[in-house]
Amino acid sequence: MSLVLIAMVIGSFPNGEANAQAVSPATLCLPPEEPFVPATDEDFRAYADMVSGDFERYFTELTTYFSCMDSTRQAVFDRARVVSQDHQTFWQRAKALGVAEKAALMVDPAAKDAE
Repeated sequence: MSLVLIAMVIGSFPNGEANAQAVSPATLCLPPEEPFVPATDEDFRAYADMVSGDFERYFTELTTYFSCMDSTRQAVFDRARVVSQDHQTFWQRAKALGVAEKAALMVDPAAKDAE
């Protein structure tokens, strides 16, 4: 994992902890590492208890991952509502100040005729 990615992961959680309750739209949710299952019967016998524990860890972390994704999705929707309101306020202010036409994106006249 690169240092930038590690910093993003650590910085995305309040107080450096994975807390699905306090997420922001910038939260990075990482899926858990999948368990390794030995290919040979000999290794399977030798490591069955460890692999079993790894599966339990995986499913526990998967639940946390889904919770993070759900919380992040909600945070993004909440933020989008705020930005949408800011967008409406921007256009109201632009119209009131007489700069709405200046603020508008350039429209291709051919595209407008096609509407």
